[in-house]
Amino acid sequence: MPTELVAPGSGVWGEGSWGTGVWGGGGDVVYTFPSGIALKENTFEQRIEKSKRIFSDGRMSFGEEVDDRDAVLEGLVDADTRLELLALLDDMRYRCQGPNQRLRINSGHFLNVAKLSKFEDEPERGFDRTVSRLRIVWQCDDPFWYSESLQSQSVSMAGNGTFTIDLSALPKCLRGQHPLITVTAPVYLPLPTFTLANTTDGGLQFRYADPLLTLGKSALIDCAAGTVVRDGASSIRYFDGEFLRLVPGVNTFTYTGTACTLLFSWRHRWL
Repeated sequence: MPTELVAPGSGVWGEGSWGTGVWGGGGDVVYTFPSGIALKENTFEQRIEKSKRIFSDGRMSFGEEVDDRDAVLEGLVDADTRLELLALLDDMRYRCQGPNQRLRINSGHFLNVAKLSKFEDEPERGFDRTVSRLRIVWQCDDPFWYSESLQSQSVSMAGNGTFTIDLSALPKCLRGQHPLITVTAPVYLPLPTFTLANTTDGGLQFRYADPLLTLGKSALIDCAAGTVVRDGASSIRYFDGEFLRLVPGVNTFTYTGTACTLLFSWRHRWL
């Protein structure tokens, strides 16, 4: 499987192409590295070194600093002439410098890379300077690997009640997963004030009281980005409380309000 770097285009999570689960959608630019370039220690368990996993769930270290995480690509690159090799390296360096890109290593998974830390190349002896050993290092503010496939679960509520979302079969995720929640009012009724709580996650809940959420309209609550949108504009002024998470295991939610449809969308993630 080739190693690919994806520069985000017009699509962002929660606003269309990210939310569709289509890799490379929304104008994204996908760059494929030469076949000799691979992720260092390329096993699923060791993609983040153990020493880098400490406090990787966002907790503070004793020095009150969040431990940085690195993604390291290494390997050989070659070309027919030295001039062609330099052009290849310059193009690669330019592409790697883009902020907030995604690094795709194998089918189905990607890593968010925040910024380029190092781009080092050293000519290999005996090849007339047409072969170089390359080392690329990115800082990763987000330590998790994400699935390309978007997961979703729709729940129709007739009124007050509970429902579950089961993540028990997944690898452990240190801090849970923040979903995108789409709340849709019935086509024949307004949706007045309602509350939604995850009793499994310590009872964290939010309250939403939007007088314009009515007659089939929807509000998008992006729990990862901390935004609320209705009719293409922010409606966060009607939101009060916590942005919810999906934690490992069976999540039990309590809904209090009138009839509506709730759609949860998220991407599985792992360390």
